[in-house]
Amino acid sequence: MTLKGVARALGAGVQLNETALEMVRQFYERMGRPAKMIGPRRKMAMLPRGARPLSNPVGTAPGVLLEKGSTTIISLPGVPHEMEAIFQESVVPLLKKSGGRAPVETTLMIDGIVESAFAPVLVRVRRLFPGLYFKSHPRGRETTGRSLIELHIYSLTDDAREKLGEAASYILKELSKLKVSVQI
Repeated sequence: MTLKGVARALGAGVQLNETALEMVRQFYERMGRPAKMIGPRRKMAMLPRGARPLSNPVGTAPGVLLEKGSTTIISLPGVPHEMEAIFQESVVPLLKKSGGRAPVETTLMIDGIVESAFAPVLVRVRRLFPGLYFKSHPRGRETTGRSLIELHIYSLTDDAREKLGEAASYILKELSKLKVSVQI
């Protein structure tokens, strides 16, 4: 569905990519299970027009790279170990080659507050630090009494470390008012 959405957004449509189909076929051969390229297997080779597949060294579905103007879109399978393998093998070399810089990141583990109660703090910190990217992941359950939020803060700016520190300090100050535990 993701690739169909990307194709639709770009007005590209999807088509069977023979290189991707061969990658899927070779995966089954390596596993000692030569397989017919039936619907679900062929679906893994349906890519947006103009996209190229990225080799998946540990799984079936290839990653996908699509360039539109000066923008590069990379889509990776959702299976974590497959995504990580494609990222290391194909995406990292592309990033290094592009000369871009890696984002600076900090992570806060916030214990004792549910996501809906944390949302106003996140809204305020986003407003105060517009050059930073904030991504929260609920990791606990509200119904079990142990709520946990993993908050990642990223930046590509020259003063990234300083800004990340300021944003984290602000969040810590706000959460201390709510008597919430945070690990950095």
